[in-house]
Amino acid sequence: MKYRLIRLLAGLSFAMPLLAGADTTSRKDNPVLVAARPPLVVVLDNNYPPYTFLDDHGSIRGILPEHWALWSERTGRKVDLRPMPWAEAQRVMQAGGADVIDTVFMTSERARTLAFSKPYARIRVPVYAHKSLGGLGDTAALKGFMIGVKDGDAVIGHLQGKGIDTLKIYPCYEEIVLAAKRSEIKVFSIDEPAAVHYLYKHGIAGDFNQLFVLYTGAFRRAVARDNPELLDEVQAGFDQITAREYRAIQRKWMGSTFLLKGFLQHWAPWLVALAATLLLLAAGNVILGRRVRAKTAELRQALADVQQSLDARMRAEEEKAEMQRQLTNVQRLESIGRLAGAVAHDFNNVLQAILGYAELALEDVPPENHDLRSALEEIRNSALSSSNLTRQLQAFARRQPVAPRPVDVNSSIESMRLLRRLLGSDIKLEWHPAPDLGTVLLDPGQIDQIVVNLCINSRDAMKGSGTIWIETHNVRLSPEESDHLKASTPGDYVRLTIRDNGPGIPADILDRIFDPFFTTKPSDKGTGLGLAIVYAIVRQSGGGIRVESMPDKGTAFHIFLPRCNDMAHDVALDDTQALTGPRRSILLVDDDENVLLTTRNILRKLGYEVHALLRPYEAIAFFEEHAAEIDLLLTDMVMSGMNGPELARRLRQRRPDLRCIFMTGHSFSHLEEMPEEDACDCLPKPFTAQTLARHVSKALAKDTEPV
Repeated sequence: MKYRLIRLLAGLSFAMPLLAGADTTSRKDNPVLVAARPPLVVVLDNNYPPYTFLDDHGSIRGILPEHWALWSERTGRKVDLRPMPWAEAQRVMQAGGADVIDTVFMTSERARTLAFSKPYARIRVPVYAHKSLGGLGDTAALKGFMIGVKDGDAVIGHLQGKGIDTLKIYPCYEEIVLAAKRSEIKVFSIDEPAAVHYLYKHGIAGDFNQLFVLYTGAFRRAVARDNPELLDEVQAGFDQITAREYRAIQRKWMGSTFLLKGFLQHWAPWLVALAATLLLLAAGNVILGRRVRAKTAELRQALADVQQSLDARMRAEEEKAEMQRQLTNVQRLESIGRLAGAVAHDFNNVLQAILGYAELALEDVPPENHDLRSALEEIRNSALSSSNLTRQLQAFARRQPVAPRPVDVNSSIESMRLLRRLLGSDIKLEWHPAPDLGTVLLDPGQIDQIVVNLCINSRDAMKGSGTIWIETHNVRLSPEESDHLKASTPGDYVRLTIRDNGPGIPADILDRIFDPFFTTKPSDKGTGLGLAIVYAIVRQSGGGIRVESMPDKGTAFHIFLPRCNDMAHDVALDDTQALTGPRRSILLVDDDENVLLTTRNILRKLGYEVHALLRPYEAIAFFEEHAAEIDLLLTDMVMSGMNGPELARRLRQRRPDLRCIFMTGHSFSHLEEMPEEDACDCLPKPFTAQTLARHVSKALAKDTEPV
């Protein structure tokens, strides 16, 4: 008995390590344990053929359901596929209601919360537009157009990153195509596979063109970022599926069911016509008498086909001519914009010299010489007033940068001296501003564009003679009124009304006046973009537009802009501020000699040591010898031979810590794509001595800030 007990204990001591080792083996290697685990919950888009879609019975079909079926077969774990609208799928995943999300593009924002698998499909993301639209060759050309997108789609962030905010969001891709069929939208972005399917399905493939591809994304699967073990499990399961199995599924849906269906939908009428013709010919071979009648019918059909072909060709020629006219208008508008921008730049340089010399002279004139000081102050004020004209000119050319701030609409309109010149002497302009008008959050240049475009539209409608009234009011919109106007929210608004006593707008075209390139004017009188630009600005600000028109009575445009709580103000300069500064060294570069000399003299009066040079290459040579002495580079933005940013880069190769200020008579819009490491403060021309002192002091103060 004692001997048997010893043998039992020895056996247990040998078996215990084996049992312990078995416990540490991963459960995922045990088929029984894997099958006992809860199903893997997967959410994915329910409207993305051929990858995933619901059939007439509500069952999920497509490439991805078959992928996941193979995954479940290989891993032994059940899968719970939950198709739903894409935006809802993302919300469910973020709330922890699913283990995996499929059909997802990887973006920087999503990467904060999700971990992504390897890509399994490359997807092109194009822009589609109605065949009547032309001149949309790149992303920048989309500004101002209403673009249809899917809720939750990665393309929304891509377009907004490019400054495109006029987006109309739909729950799924099929709704976007149906909206395009109803002419609610003319431009939209849909992933290419789904676009091909739905454009052919709804019979509008011939009405829309693919303009260009915004980018190419990749389908991936993703799990919560804090669950890398699950991502490894998902990827390992798909790695067990063979390339041959993937190809078979791909051929089934992409090569047969999907593309063949679209082909048959498009060509079915022609195939039926061909079959009917062959049937007639076969019958004619059997009976001699019917052959004559069949031949006669064939000839008649041929004549009808020829006539249809001629009609189609004439329509194509007319459409081509219309598109050419639109392209010519766009090119003409761009040429005018470039000319206006160049004129404004040169004019700002002249104003800078006048303003600089006037301020320098004021410094030297004794206070008791009132007459001379008064004359110099008038010169200074006139130069500042003229700078507003250049700002309006840039706004008219659409080259003014968009910088929303609290704006007093009354003050903006009252300062528009350019408006009366545009309207001509035969147009009477009546201005009725409301007292205590609220402020709006808008770029001042956009106010100018709204007023100029609407007034020019009225002037052209009145054929050069009549009256235009401009009025402002404080109003409050009810929820019903804001819904009717498609404004963002009910509440307090500023209403800007521009009306005329012209012939009015015909009722049959009133709904189309805001369509881009739609115009009733001759091709040499208008582009059809003015009202479209006004509409885009107002919608972008969260406002609305109401149009009232009566035949032979005139037209009124009511612009509703949301009020903001901030007060409109301009930064007041402290005239008592002493124009003094520390003895710091500034390298000044400008190829306009008058601007160079006045700026140099102002800086010297401020107490700075200034090295003024006309040419960028002279500045580079000087800097090579005196790099350690220079505290700040103050350079013009646009110069012959080398521009300001290039000069700054060359000097910073020697001195990476060199401070820099760009002076420019242009707008700042061309600085948006400048690399962050090249960024500098910008000083718009013309500038006063106080403004110059403030910018220079601010730039030099950065040297002393703690790091």
